[in-house]
Amino acid sequence: MTLYKTGELNLYYEIAGKGEPLILLNGLGCDTRTMQPLAESLKGSFTVINYDMRCVGQSDKPDTPFTLADVAYETSQLIEHLGYEKIGVLGFSMGGMAAMELFHLDRDIVGKMCLVSTTPSFRRPSPVAEEMLSMLRSTEISNALLKQVYESMFGNSFRKAHPLDEYIKLRMTDTNPQPLHAYLRQLAACESFDSFDNLKDINVPVLLVAGNEDGLVPAENTKWLHKNIAGSELHVLNGVGHMAPLEAPKELAAALLSSFSQ
Repeated sequence: MTLYKTGELNLYYEIAGKGEPLILLNGLGCDTRTMQPLAESLKGSFTVINYDMRCVGQSDKPDTPFTLADVAYETSQLIEHLGYEKIGVLGFSMGGMAAMELFHLDRDIVGKMCLVSTTPSFRRPSPVAEEMLSMLRSTEISNALLKQVYESMFGNSFRKAHPLDEYIKLRMTDTNPQPLHAYLRQLAACESFDSFDNLKDINVPVLLVAGNEDGLVPAENTKWLHKNIAGSELHVLNGVGHMAPLEAPKELAAALLSSFSQ
């Protein structure tokens, strides 16, 4: 178990592969296991850093407020600890927001970015997302909630191959579950995020990836980002929902390799 301590916070991380460094920033409620299939697909071409941001996985989960700017700072400290002066960044969902914050914090450290299933602001979520967020603010995890999350996040093909009962069993038997307070702290950090005014400053190569069946953060968010980040590249994964790193890791890795090799 590899931990890095920044301030009073212990962060868990894994490193695998060879090549240029690439750090993976995960989504709300997701730990290193979510990115593992993608990390496996990338480690032949990159040195992949897969880590648990605060409040999830094997990292510390303090019941204290924080922002995505704090997450960006903690990420920059981990990158510095590992000895990298410049690094590629892949941010998925909440991790995409953190990636944008990382660029605004220290643009010299970010070489290229891949933003997956993300949005410039969480203050205007989709109707499906708003309904789910309302439930999360006031309820414990239940089978009904997991069913709604499952149907909103995964595309049809994935759901057919992985039945709902299988997903519920996996979440309910999690050996390292995220406490409700930690989920809500992450959620609050997302809800305070707004990068509309800063998009014009992004001047590194950016690959934007969306699933056309994403019910949580619709692909229109990514298309809007594409129009407002100069020089960005857009790639839409057909038949894929919100969870591209799990649903289509090989396709996502191929898109990233093609873009980052230019």
